[in-house]
Amino acid sequence: MPTQQTWDKHWMNVAILTSKLSKDPTTQVGAVLVTPDNRQCAIGYNGFARGIEETPEMWNNRDVKLKYVIHAEENALLNTPFSPKDCSIYITHQPCPKCIIRVLQAGIIRVIYNLPYTKMGDVDIWQVHANKFKEIRQLDID
Repeated sequence: MPTQQTWDKHWMNVAILTSKLSKDPTTQVGAVLVTPDNRQCAIGYNGFARGIEETPEMWNNRDVKLKYVIHAEENALLNTPFSPKDCSIYITHQPCPKCIIRVLQAGIIRVIYNLPYTKMGDVDIWQVHANKFKEIRQLDID
């Protein structure tokens, strides 16, 4: 039977593979929601909302991109067929402040990410809210 460490690496690799679906030329992010018994329930990647034409010009215009992009975590939450309460989320990048609040609101108890978020800002939301999660940590994938 696989250990939790084996599952964590597996799901992070799924998140990395999912990130490749993003058309973002600078940052491709993937997320996987996983049930407490290690079943995948949803994936998401950063991309424009359905029905919005994704052109290279739109992706390369930062102001436009910031208006239209739905983050990987948001997409995973929107794609889940049932409540993600008590689930884990595996993300290729540490969630931004907006996404960590959404993850917290959804009832997710474990947040596992690969790369740190470098633009956290003045208030490190992770320090403020980390105690509300059962586990929150970085997992380096070779």
